[in-house]
Amino acid sequence: KEMRILGIEADVMAYGAILHLCSARGQAERALNILEEMRIMEVKPTTLCFTAALKSIAKSHQIAIRFENGATKKNRKRQLVAAHHGNLAREVLSLAENAEVDLDDGFISALISC
Repeated sequence: KEMRILGIEADVMAYGAILHLCSARGQAERALNILEEMRIMEVKPTTLCFTAALKSIAKSHQIAIRFENGATKKNRKRQLVAAHHGNLAREVLSLAENAEVDLDDGFISALISC
């Protein structure tokens, strides 16, 4: 959004870089927002974009679970967290299938890690 404000048109490489940062930081919701913005701006994402989004979901899940102590009361919350991340992964998979990109080994590996 900031790039548009400055009058710079973002391309798939710029979006890919942002998605890679989301992946490194575990910002799953932001990654999905970026994919949605790409759709709105009619920028066709690559397999690497979807792979980065899946990796952000996996990282977000790892971070969420790390802060759970595994206590009985927390198990319910852990199930909710896992369900949330599962829904996010399904959404990315659906977006990737609709975009008709090649689902390569990296994508499948990232999907399995979710």
